[in-house]
Amino acid sequence: MSANLHKFASASEIAASRDGARNRAVSASAGCNRPNRAVPDRRVQLVLILIEEHSNRQLTLREMATVVGLSPWRLAHLFKTQVGIAPQQYLTQIRLAKAEHELKTTFRSIKEIAASIGFPSVSSFTNSFKNAVGITPAQYRRLPSTSQPQRKDFAIARSANK
Repeated sequence: MSANLHKFASASEIAASRDGARNRAVSASAGCNRPNRAVPDRRVQLVLILIEEHSNRQLTLREMATVVGLSPWRLAHLFKTQVGIAPQQYLTQIRLAKAEHELKTTFRSIKEIAASIGFPSVSSFTNSFKNAVGITPAQYRRLPSTSQPQRKDFAIARSANK
């Protein structure tokens, strides 16, 4: 177990994460298709936190299972029973939620966003996003929104015309 901890965080950081795991796990999994109840298994709580904090990395089921001392099959079964979806699906949901936020609040390119949230390629990001949201990231970005920041170059151009 400790051999793989260095990939994610120090053992003390993992232990510190466990202290507040129950509250954080409930809030982290609130968007999942499951009844609104606390996740009782501490190993599943730790995996929820691990996914939330390291969603930008290429996390495999094997790595997650090793961190909590379970076989990949057992972790997948336990996670799905308690959260309602598979760990990789939860990871994708977390990534896509971050992507939606980035698309609406930054001017970073879609390629940069895909890389920063952990997708291996722009095409896999675009396909996952379109399957989940129904439109491509570029189309999503063009949707009207009051939360989008005003671009500096447009603000400068407007002030120069006054």
